[in-house]
Amino acid sequence: MRFIAILPGLILTTHVWARFSLGAGTVIAPGFIGNPDAYVRLERIRQLMVDGGWFERVFQRVGMDDQLILHWTRPLDALVIVATWIAESFTTSPDPLMLAGTVISLPAAWIALYLASNLPSIAGEHRPMALGLTALFISLLPYFYFVFIAQGWPDHHGLLLILFILALLLGHNILDQDSKRSAWGLGFVQALAIWISPESLVSIGALHIGFGLLWAMGLNKNVSRLVLRSTIALALGVFAALWIEFGAISKLDLALDRLSLFSLALSLVLVGIWTSLYFLEKKVLTPVIRIFAGLITSAIAAALLIALVPQAVHGPMAHADTWFVNVWTGVFSDGFTLGVSFGLILCALSILIGVAMMIRSHGNNHVQLQASLAYITPSLVLFCLLSWASSERWITYAQLCAIPYLFAGFAKLWDHMSQRKNRIWVLIRPLSLFTILGLASLNTVIAQVMYLNPKWNTTIDVYDKMKNMRCDIPKTVVQLHVLEQDYGPQVILAHSNVTPTYLYHTNHRVLSVPIHPNADAVHDSVSALLSTEPDVPKDIAADVIVVCPVGPEMIAYQRNQETLHARLSLGRSVPGMTLLYDLGAYEAKIYAIEK
Repeated sequence: MRFIAILPGLILTTHVWARFSLGAGTVIAPGFIGNPDAYVRLERIRQLMVDGGWFERVFQRVGMDDQLILHWTRPLDALVIVATWIAESFTTSPDPLMLAGTVISLPAAWIALYLASNLPSIAGEHRPMALGLTALFISLLPYFYFVFIAQGWPDHHGLLLILFILALLLGHNILDQDSKRSAWGLGFVQALAIWISPESLVSIGALHIGFGLLWAMGLNKNVSRLVLRSTIALALGVFAALWIEFGAISKLDLALDRLSLFSLALSLVLVGIWTSLYFLEKKVLTPVIRIFAGLITSAIAAALLIALVPQAVHGPMAHADTWFVNVWTGVFSDGFTLGVSFGLILCALSILIGVAMMIRSHGNNHVQLQASLAYITPSLVLFCLLSWASSERWITYAQLCAIPYLFAGFAKLWDHMSQRKNRIWVLIRPLSLFTILGLASLNTVIAQVMYLNPKWNTTIDVYDKMKNMRCDIPKTVVQLHVLEQDYGPQVILAHSNVTPTYLYHTNHRVLSVPIHPNADAVHDSVSALLSTEPDVPKDIAADVIVVCPVGPEMIAYQRNQETLHARLSLGRSVPGMTLLYDLGAYEAKIYAIEK
């Protein structure tokens, strides 16, 4: 029954996945994928498959020397390798790694949808109708496709979303069933999320705030004991992840942007906090005193952690190039943003529904709803704030947290309308169904219009003729193979959003790739391409420059007609540069740097 209920959502998810993945904005050609990070990831996996260097941290063929240490960890690499073996067994694809990286996000979407369809159970709603509506609702969320399960983007964000949903459900099982098994499971799931990315610390912290509220309000007498078990499992899981990832103590450090000893320290801090709360539980009775005691305990633990790792106050990007964080991700992005207004409206509506349900409930159901509200609302509020003030990708997390109340409230409203016998209610019931799904679909339709219509792209406001044009990347790659045949492997300077494509499809070396451990090289590449000096900058450590005169990511280079990139794109003579290949109007040009 559950599968039948969510089947329409699965079908719609598959359709929208294909629609958004193969739309005009993704520029996916046969044998190519649509995201620079994905190419870096696949190249890293290929290096692992060729060399077998599980513990090797150096990423090859970037810069003049192989010194780039990636911040990514191995779980997703291992998953894609398994998918590649499957692709080799059942297909005749000339590049099974590319095929695996392209399609792996679809089963991830199905898993996420199946797990998320259970979210209404957090607010006490278990009927197939709520499960089915939830699946349809999620299949209409735009960022679910643009960020988390996009085709051609073998990325850790999809895994993190799945683990977050699973953590929400396990956390609820801890509270609803006093389940020791769920407590251990929650800890290990969160440990896996930390192993994959420190970004998961946000959702882990939000859930523990929710548990803390339950403890302070006395809504679950076993919460401290069970959550303490989960934190112990978390610490054990992080320790195991460190051993599997690095293999030797000598390779461990206190990095903030990936799995490290800092991750283990954080998990031990949580163990310390919940150990303190467990022993305080019988001595501290009133909610006010409990809140005060919890805040003091957390503050002491945080102070000890900061004393150990002072840079922790600056977050995971503490050591990243400031220019890269503040400028590259804005000015040199493709300029596309998704509005979060509809998502925030849905979240606010869900909070109101949750409060109304709690007020109207009675007896044990009232206590259960109070506990559910205290458990999940901190996550909902935090992700709403983050999506509004920081990054719009958090809006999907917020909408997932909104689902329990939104659809449980809708189910209650449906029951109320079903008791009415007037003909008008026969009409209102389906209208209410279409309204709630329409809110989500309207958000998706608007996002699709923004994504595929250039006039909504805020960066593309200079050259009208460029708005619907992009260089033919496969054609450029073919020419780079010719370059290799004519001159051997070269060091390429190009826009960092396209260099990963060249890195994966050719044997050339590239000067930079657009990830923050390589921020200095990205900064140097941008500085060179934006140079307005009459000659080629003398400190360019490259053999050739590949320029593309069109496309959204090139606009920032073309605003000033005197930049090196603009002059080369327009075919103007630049001392120290020799044109090797001109692929035609609105296509790439390849220049040699005279030594």
